[in-house]
Amino acid sequence: ETAGPVKPPVPAPAPPPSGFSRALTAQIRETSIVEGRTRIALTPGGLGEIEIELSREAGQLKVVIRAENQTVLQALRGDREGLMSLLAESGAAQDDGQLSFESFERDERERQDSAFGAPASGAADEEGTAPDLPAAPKPFEGGAAGDGQLDILT
Repeated sequence: ETAGPVKPPVPAPAPPPSGFSRALTAQIRETSIVEGRTRIALTPGGLGEIEIELSREAGQLKVVIRAENQTVLQALRGDREGLMSLLAESGAAQDDGQLSFESFERDERERQDSAFGAPASGAADEEGTAPDLPAAPKPFEGGAAGDGQLDILT
């Protein structure tokens, strides 16, 4: 038998998006995305927020998606096609658009907000004095646990 030319391996198709990423895109779909920045508080609250920034550079749409939660960011990266489809459905993106992903921290966003005039929490007011902070909680002053009882307070 003669061996024919060796064909290069066909790349495996991308895995289908997870149920988690589909749930995230469903939450994004419920929000109207406009040019500029759009912030979405995800539910449940422990997932944090995502921010979608749309801008045009040299006639080309640039989309940057930022997420507080690294798990959310990875899920969105894994469903790139679904996100581009969602943006196209909303009229925000065409095939030639760029899509990139970044992470951000809430503290970073608060610093950005304060640069635009919104005071960050704990920031000094116009007179330069810090706002009143709540008093620290008082330590527990209870007695020791009795015989046969366990004191689990630390």
